[in-house]
Amino acid sequence: MNKLIVTAEINKPINDVWNFFNNPEHIVNWNFAHESWECPSAKNDLKVGGKLEVRMQAKDGSFGFELVGIYDEVKDNESVKYHFEDGREIEVIYRKII
Repeated sequence: MNKLIVTAEINKPINDVWNFFNNPEHIVNWNFAHESWECPSAKNDLKVGGKLEVRMQAKDGSFGFELVGIYDEVKDNESVKYHFEDGREIEVIYRKII
């Protein structure tokens, strides 16, 4: 499987970015690829062995699915690694750019 790398520069303190990226009350506000989609629910047990569970769906109700990731590594305000049931692996790294 090919690796995909996505980089984003966010002009906020790392603690704020960590919170917005990992807190379910915020996940539902950004976790969709297009304005015609939504993320109506999210749960996040942010610990090794814990699960990230999100519902993704088209706003018109025509299609939707659940994504479940299982955490393999969690380093507060530094990084998370998790995997989906289909074997895809995700790593998110938070770092301050000076």
